[in-house]
Amino acid sequence: MKIVLDYGHCLSGPDTGASGNGYREEICTREIGKKVRSKLVSLGHSIVVVSPDYASSVSESLRIRVSSANSAAADISVSIHLNAGGGRGTEIYTKNGSTLVEASNILREMNSIGYINRGIKNGSELALVGGIRTKSMLVECCFIDSSDMNIYNPERIATAIVKGLVGQEVSTPNEPQTPVNPPTTPPGTDRYVNLNKSVNS
Repeated sequence: MKIVLDYGHCLSGPDTGASGNGYREEICTREIGKKVRSKLVSLGHSIVVVSPDYASSVSESLRIRVSSANSAAADISVSIHLNAGGGRGTEIYTKNGSTLVEASNILREMNSIGYINRGIKNGSELALVGGIRTKSMLVECCFIDSSDMNIYNPERIATAIVKGLVGQEVSTPNEPQTPVNPPTTPPGTDRYVNLNKSVNS
């Protein structure tokens, strides 16, 4: 299967993500996303990563991601994010809130490692959902500014996403199981990608 993978937000510039508990979203999305990519490749899937580490504006960041994803002509597109706002749990955005099997499976797997299932929601106005021509979803893995981070583990989250997507899992026992605590420089607090102009175009 050919899969587009988006690590939410840029490492620097205007499109950095949310922060909380000493973590930064743009670092966490790469911790998780790179493990997802590695596991999927080891299972024989073709992965197209569309995430720039820098863009001069949020609009440019989204244009790069959406254009690259649509050019890939993949079977499915998955954008990885962390939520903010003090809630708890995992939620997934799809076009018109459609109940994709893969989304339901990811929610089930995330629930099995301790995250509340917040369900599937309408993400049609999100650039990395509504702007993608193929089947797409945006996964808000957990809340970066809540007690969710007490059980944050990129390895386990990546395994849950992969198992939910393709029905198989890859364990990497040699990798550390403890969370990686990133620098505490506070970035902006954008929650997730949302650009109506990109969707309409």
